[in-house]
Amino acid sequence: MEVKIEMKNRGQVEEEDDDIKEDDKKYENVEWDYVLMFGNLDPPQEKGNNLPEDHKKMIRFRENEKKRRQLVKRLKNANVGLIVTRKRSTDGKTIFVLVSAAQERLEKQAELIELPMKLLPEYGGGYAPYEVEDKKMFVNHDKEFGFFRKNTRHYIIKTIMEGEAAYGGAEINIGRLVKAGVITKIFPLHTEPDRSNLLENWASPKAIFKFQPLEDIRGYYGEEVGFYFAWLGFYTSWLWGASAVGLLCFILYMVNKGPTSTYGVWFITGYSIFLAFWATFFLEFWKRKNNTLSFHWGMNDFVESEQARPDYKGELKDGVYSKGHWLPLDPNRDYGFPLPKKTKYYPANHRHFKIGAGLPILVTMLVSVVVGTVAVLSFRLFLQNSGIGFFGSLIGGVANAITISIMNFVWKLVAEKLTSWENHRTQTDFDNALIFKIFIFYFVNSYTSLYYIAFFKSGTRFWGVKADTLHDGCKYGDPESNNLISWGCVDELTFQLATILGTNMIVGQTKEVLIPYIMSKIQTYRYTKATGETKSSLSQWEADSKLADFQGTFDEYSEMVIQYGYITLFASAFPLAPLMAVVNNAIEIRTDAFKLLSSTKRPEYKGAANIGNWYGVLKSWDLLLSSPTAC
Repeated sequence: MEVKIEMKNRGQVEEEDDDIKEDDKKYENVEWDYVLMFGNLDPPQEKGNNLPEDHKKMIRFRENEKKRRQLVKRLKNANVGLIVTRKRSTDGKTIFVLVSAAQERLEKQAELIELPMKLLPEYGGGYAPYEVEDKKMFVNHDKEFGFFRKNTRHYIIKTIMEGEAAYGGAEINIGRLVKAGVITKIFPLHTEPDRSNLLENWASPKAIFKFQPLEDIRGYYGEEVGFYFAWLGFYTSWLWGASAVGLLCFILYMVNKGPTSTYGVWFITGYSIFLAFWATFFLEFWKRKNNTLSFHWGMNDFVESEQARPDYKGELKDGVYSKGHWLPLDPNRDYGFPLPKKTKYYPANHRHFKIGAGLPILVTMLVSVVVGTVAVLSFRLFLQNSGIGFFGSLIGGVANAITISIMNFVWKLVAEKLTSWENHRTQTDFDNALIFKIFIFYFVNSYTSLYYIAFFKSGTRFWGVKADTLHDGCKYGDPESNNLISWGCVDELTFQLATILGTNMIVGQTKEVLIPYIMSKIQTYRYTKATGETKSSLSQWEADSKLADFQGTFDEYSEMVIQYGYITLFASAFPLAPLMAVVNNAIEIRTDAFKLLSSTKRPEYKGAANIGNWYGVLKSWDLLLSSPTAC
């Protein structure tokens, strides 16, 4: 296989002084794929009281303007094969550079990068690297706009923009330019009627009892987002079984509850055993489902070729990265092929040292969590003993849930700073390191109060005092015997878990959907008020630019993994917890879908073969469940 793409002298192209002009008639039928936003178009004004700083700002402004012109000319280069035009925003403060590519150029690039494409059944089905000469063998996914799915077009165009010149690319490091402020935003456009179809058949409340259209989700957003919703839907469907058994156990428990009854204990014990088997079978069956999806989506041999993160620092050296490992190259040796450009190298032992140096910070945060939990429990006990009883427990439970949310938010900021300081080369390496830190902290933060109630509550004296006012015991248990299982402790564990789950449902849905929706509405309102234009009169690229940025699936996974821990570790004390999770997740799927389709920009395509390191986190819950737990 050989793909020939002739290249001009790029230096001569960059020296040209003309800019891209709008040509509405020429491009009126183009289906645009990508948008690059240039903001801060007005030069900084000299204030006179700080001339050196004003001069530096002007130099940075001119440098960015020069880089923007070079960037546009590289994209416009006919031999790169992209279709590019420029549009100025209605308020004149932003320039939108619209990018697309002809079908012929997309096919050449697909062959060049050996893009896996689905074969027609008469040619054996499955996936094979795309070849232009054998085009008839492959499935035509999009008969209206071309041969490829829309998100596949986005991926191919991204490889053209970021690819090396020798392989027909524009050699643009987009992440670095965004960080430097040369590019304000870059995003693929939402497309109709695909978005309307998903809004009706996926995000609508009327679709809450329908199966998710996973093929359409994957076709619109890519495999990474597709796997998240596939896992969430699979997990929720399995919760129905745990909910049914839990509801039965809860009814029997309430009927036979009492200080002299032993039946309730047997129901709890039986449900604990059931949950242990349920969690094990769930993970094994998800592994089968994952492999099936990966095969049908052509992701079995998926290896993501990632550019280095914009924040990645290192020394330029002769060598390449292969599967995450640095391979040095000798510039004086003949390898039989031209040496690639020098790449950034950062010693692994330096990174390991930084990881170790960050551990004291993690330990300090974990200790602060334990202290904070003790403080909240003391507050709850004080309220209970002050005469308000039930409402004291309710306020204490809500305070604990809010404290957990705040500490999770704070730690995520700290963990991101630490992980960034560790200087991981790719976004995948960064995410994996972050998941490890998040997992340890979230476990301690989310479950400390529940473990305390289950194992240590009976007979505890807060702050070392002997006064009965801060003596934390169980209602029917003997404080002096430190009874681990007593009706009072189970009741409080039940109440605490129910309060945390209920609070998380309300806070989570508000944070994930309502806030992004309100922010996008505020942005659109400000823009239309300043320009006098209505929302319907805005172009597609302007309307999409007002949407919130897509933040990835990290927060969604972490929220569900924490919930999974509550279910598998503690639901035996509150058998209705799986039912609450089912209700929450059914709403979560639709609200996440609505948020993605209506409130956020369309994310860039990202492939995946599975749910990543989150499976290992789920597996760790399974290992904990196999050991003695609270119930």
